[in-house]
Amino acid sequence: MNTQFKLTDSLGDVVARFPLAADTFITNQIDFCCGGDRTLEAGILEAGADPQGILAALEKSFKESQERDAAWTDWVKESPVKLVNHIVLTHHRFLKETLPMISELMFKILRVHGVHHPELFEVHRKFSLLRMELEGHLVKEEEILFPAIKSAESFEALGQEKYKALITELEAEHDGAGDLLKALREITDHYTVPADGCSTYAVTYKKLAELEVDTFHHVHLENNILFKHAR
Repeated sequence: MNTQFKLTDSLGDVVARFPLAADTFITNQIDFCCGGDRTLEAGILEAGADPQGILAALEKSFKESQERDAAWTDWVKESPVKLVNHIVLTHHRFLKETLPMISELMFKILRVHGVHHPELFEVHRKFSLLRMELEGHLVKEEEILFPAIKSAESFEALGQEKYKALITELEAEHDGAGDLLKALREITDHYTVPADGCSTYAVTYKKLAELEVDTFHHVHLENNILFKHAR
């Protein structure tokens, strides 16, 4: 039987070859973005899942996608410039729209439900840190790194050493954002709305879950494809 994946494959490479694998990883809380260099087996075990079960799920998903001829862009084979444009127009736009929205929603539920759900104060604090980190991160990418990737003139103006140091710095910031997202997931019990939660509470947690998923895809494209190409 031909298989597409091995437990010794890196998580990042699996998602780079088969983007739909991200759905399986997210469902099973397997970190494929900040921890993309780890082996598939190591990531699965860290998440407390069954390696053979996840491997079977990946093979099943791959087979089904082939049968329905699922189409996706193979970013490994595309130019860094095209990938940069995709990241800005898709993931950066999402963050610019979603982060202010969640901030407003978060303040509302904190004010209404904070007395009976004191964990919301920590959710608010962690999210505020995350927003601050991500917004600064976007500026560094859009104003410094991405122009250097797209233009020889901008690269020369920045300089090779600063260019390499910036990529390393951005990777570290990805790790920090990943840690904050994991903390938010734990504090909210995997974005579970309490029985007395209102509709705004539900929308807030839904948006936080969407933020986590989008950030995983965003960081994967940068850590496992763009930054490797850029170096």
